[in-house]
Amino acid sequence: MRRYKNSKLLIIKKPKDFNCDNFFTEKGCKDIINLKLCTKKHRILYPNNSQKNYDLSSPIFAIYQKLYDYYGPQNWWPAESDFEVIVGAILTQNTAWQNVEKAIQNLKTYNLLTPQKLWAISEKKLYPIIKPSGFYRLKTKRLKAFLDFMFKKYDGSISNLKNQKLSILRKEMLEISGIGEETADSILLYALKKPVFVIDAYTRRTFSRHNFFDYNTAYSKIQEIFMRQLPKSVKIYQEYHALLVKLAKDYCQTKPKCSKCPMQHQFLKIRNVLINK
Repeated sequence: MRRYKNSKLLIIKKPKDFNCDNFFTEKGCKDIINLKLCTKKHRILYPNNSQKNYDLSSPIFAIYQKLYDYYGPQNWWPAESDFEVIVGAILTQNTAWQNVEKAIQNLKTYNLLTPQKLWAISEKKLYPIIKPSGFYRLKTKRLKAFLDFMFKKYDGSISNLKNQKLSILRKEMLEISGIGEETADSILLYALKKPVFVIDAYTRRTFSRHNFFDYNTAYSKIQEIFMRQLPKSVKIYQEYHALLVKLAKDYCQTKPKCSKCPMQHQFLKIRNVLINK
């Protein structure tokens, strides 16, 4: 298993009676609550200023720890500015990320990746520029709708968006044409640094396959499960979401590679704990 020594993690020595083999048993969970880790140096990404109104023994948090320990930090979302994140979150709807990268590169080539310039350009001129992302006419309308909202309510300012309360801003964004929950939360979490967990198809696929919830469970209910069992931390929400995307792309694909998945035994151990409780 790979280790990442340079990550900003809280590493605590294990108690004498802690058995690494029981890391995911009820006994192990109690030790996790006390932040006592095993001799193999399992690590917890745990900001010192996080609100501790969550359960460190939760299966959701345990899976996060193991994923982070295996893959290390993902540092997602790849972008040079917060506005680029917003544009990418809209363009990535129903397409692969490599297609989004081509469209964003076009925007950079034409020096359009600012709120003012993208708002000013006509829809017809924007069509060929973002065409690589697919559904370019629809996505042009959605970009324009978001920019209309941004300029009319927040003077086109990212800072003004960031200063708004999460609950108010999320409600407003969901009223924009073409901005659904996943897109809104991606913008809130990655661009505006608001503590809200993003639920996507990868998360649904991975956890539903292990019977944590049904694939078609309502977005809000799945989101509640994650946010109730995790520290209220933008960094953790970002890393966890990105780690699940990585796991799903590598192993939990449409045709899963379960026998090769580094998380296979961890999911089984956690599920057994839940069944036996």
